[in-house]
Amino acid sequence: MRFVLILFLNLSLFGGSCLAQSTEETLFNRKQFRYSGSWIGTSYQFANFSAEEWVPLRGTSLGVEFNRELYLGWMRTSSREQITLSPNDPTYSFRYQGLIIGVAPGAMRWIHPRFGLTAGPARVWRNSEEGDDRLFIFQPQVGLELNVFQFARLTLDGGYRFAGQSSTYGLAAEQLSTPFIQVEIRFGFSWADNE
Repeated sequence: MRFVLILFLNLSLFGGSCLAQSTEETLFNRKQFRYSGSWIGTSYQFANFSAEEWVPLRGTSLGVEFNRELYLGWMRTSSREQITLSPNDPTYSFRYQGLIIGVAPGAMRWIHPRFGLTAGPARVWRNSEEGDDRLFIFQPQVGLELNVFQFARLTLDGGYRFAGQSSTYGLAAEQLSTPFIQVEIRFGFSWADNE
């Protein structure tokens, strides 16, 4: 029994010294979690609200980055044309805004992946007299980002917008939920090295 206890203590001390030499890196225990840049951008999106057509949407975004790889911001996007959900239905306008969370692993490389999530309130309406209906959207996306210059980044994204249902107009969530592709250009600066 004494031999087992001595062996256990030796292994514990040896294992503890090995663990002390290598620490696991997480998002919040990195060398420093620091503010590293500010960006403003514009995006052009095409969404497939019906089988026959892709509708253009245009958006703007504003955000800050941390450790060159984590992006937090706000965006607003609205349809540039009226949306037709089915041939016999009236047309609608669509707008949404929300918080953006983006992660760009390897952001120092000239081309790298980017993953994003946008969530926030949306609005759908036919015309100003009838009023509008409020709903919620949740939009995951994935794409490639190109560092064109130190002050400019170009991104090509694709994703799916999940939308709530519109009780005012009797629209199901499936009618407003849609796949999309997006091109975004952002201007700003990153000033901290990703160590």
